[in-house]
Amino acid sequence: MFNKKLFFALMAISALSFSFISCSNDDNEDNGKNYSIPLTYKKTEVVEFKMYVGSETGGKEVSTENIDPKKFWDGYTPEDDDFFFGREILFKDNNSLSLKIEDVNRTLPYKFEDNGALFVYNENAERPQDEKFLLGYGNTHKIIAYGHCSRFNKITGDGSAAGSGIDDDGEHTSLNDFIGNEEGDIFGSLAEMKHKEDTIMWYNFKVIYTK
Repeated sequence: MFNKKLFFALMAISALSFSFISCSNDDNEDNGKNYSIPLTYKKTEVVEFKMYVGSETGGKEVSTENIDPKKFWDGYTPEDDDFFFGREILFKDNNSLSLKIEDVNRTLPYKFEDNGALFVYNENAERPQDEKFLLGYGNTHKIIAYGHCSRFNKITGDGSAAGSGIDDDGEHTSLNDFIGNEEGDIFGSLAEMKHKEDTIMWYNFKVIYTK
């Protein structure tokens, strides 16, 4: 998964040597005609904004139609993030692209997977899991990046627990990320949300880049 912190660490490397990676998907080829035109930020769209709150009978979904999500993430939503505004993706050929974030620009090898996922590669990564980064989904004409914000509050017999997160890792959050009996789940079920301050919410978004 593409990770912002890991990517900026990648940008700090002064000398990179990358393996030659070919892309044979004809849908992603411009035949050299439009490689001079970068993909730039066009807009951010809300995919989903959900909220559940506790009650005497358990957690209930509430409408978010007239709620501004910014107030739950300290004024942040992806529409305000320069990390997205300042990004440019320029496909140089079928094998390498130039990725600019704010004022930092690097040439990286890339590959489209069969599902349209666009990965850039770093063979100098110290850990195998950091060798490739998910940039988004699409083709050389349009890339869509995905991310999510999440938040919870849980009242317990000993006090309360709370958490908040923002990530542009390409994943989306759902109710299953909060409810269940696995390690890391917040509540075992919606029925456990018996306090009126028990809350879980998430905000999924997509960021669109086109020529």
